[in-house]
This record gives sequence, C-alpha cells and structure tokens, in this order.
Amino acid sequence: MKDISVINTVISTYFEENTDVDITPVKRLMPALIKAGVFQKDKKNGLPIRMILKSLDQKNELAQIPSVYVVRKEGHSFWYFKREGHSPESLEIDKTPPKDRSKRELNKLVMSEEAYVLDLCDQALKLVGLRHHTFEFLLGDLHDNGKARKAIPCDIYYPARKLVIEFRGFPHNPISKEQSDQREIYAKRKRTVLPEHKIQLLEIPHELFELNEQKSIMRNHGEDLERIKALLAPLDLESEVIAE
Repeated sequence: MKDISVINTVISTYFEENTDVDITPVKRLMPALIKAGVFQKDKKNGLPIRMILKSLDQKNELAQIPSVYVVRKEGHSFWYFKREGHSPESLEIDKTPPKDRSKRELNKLVMSEEAYVLDLCDQALKLVGLRHHTFEFLLGDLHDNGKARKAIPCDIYYPARKLVIEFRGFPHNPISKEQSDQREIYAKRKRTVLPEHKIQLLEIPHELFELNEQKSIMRNHGEDLERIKALLAPLDLESEVIAE
C-alpha cells in the first residue's frame, strides 16, 4: 500500500492552492501524486489512485483518506476528493457506465478541448454535470426513412440549475459545408427548444480563451476559470435550485 500520509498531504496542498475548488475528480490530482513520488506514471486516466481507493473501500478503511467522496450508481463507483468540511449533497454525475462507452469516446472526453472547458464549468458551478445529455423533446431531423428521429446531445446539463452549456469549439478537423450547416441548424434548435422547457442555455465561444497559433486553447487554468465564472455570473441560477 502506498504511503497514505503522502496522499493526504497532496490532497491538502491541492485544496490550499485551489481555493475556488471544493470537490474534484481524483484523476485531477494524478500529476501532483506522481510529482510527490506516490506513482511513477498515470494509467488509464487516474487508475492508480482509483485502485488504492477501491482497495481501502474493500477493507472498510476509506477513513484513512478523509477527503475521499464516492458516489455509487448502478453498480459503479465515481471517486472524488473534497475539501475538508465540504458536504457535496447536490453532486450530480454522468450515470453512463464507463463500460458502455467506446475507447474512442473516452479518449475524446478526456483529451479534447471540450472536456477541458466542461471541467471548468463543473468547477465554476461546484457540480458535476451530465455530459452529452439528451432530452426527449430535443430531436434531430427525420432520417431517410421519414420516421425515426434521434435525440440531439447537449454538451453538458446541470439539472439542479436547469442549465445547459454548449462549447462552440473550433473545428480543428476539416468538416464539410453540409456538416457545418447541420451543426448550425441544431444549435439554433437548442436556442429555441430549451427555453420553451424553462432550461437556460449558455454558449461558450472558442474565442473566449487565449489561443495559440494553431487556434488551440492555451489552457491557463486560473484565468480560464475566471472567464467561465464571468459568463455564469449574469445568469439567474439560484432560483432554479431543486429543493432537497
């Protein structure tokens, strides 16, 4: 078993340095845990620390790491570290089991600019939203058979805030004019349909962030988080909180 005291120190230091964060997925501390010598390298996006937590869980010894917070849904455990004294009762999670997602989709969620921006949204709202969420009332165009219609996924949905956030990313991979036109049609549909169901929509433009020459986000975490908070500030979110 790795040195638990070192893990606890890394967690404590993380929250001391990130005063605006109260809860975070355990994977986010992997770079600091590697730097502290707890692990030599990361594997499968936080697997080493999750394995330690699962081992402690099986032995009923999770109390050795007081900052651990686990959400159990449909036979799966979702692991977080929380600030001491913080009680995340309103935490929401994406309930899609990892085994039901393709490896390609998981890589996209982890590595893409969209994932980075949505992580910032989670931190700004102090919630974990439902990614690629669909609504039964938000549907795409009819298929060629003239019958079937597929739900249009939204980038992230926060049920407790009745808020959908869409990241309007830069198309780094070339897309056809037809694809571009279809995306815009669906974007306009979201702007119309979501408010009809009393769901606010916030669109985050790619240009909001500092970009490099390749039009990629520079990823200045602190500054980017403040940009997201500034966009959220004018929204009337508190009145939409679901009563416990």
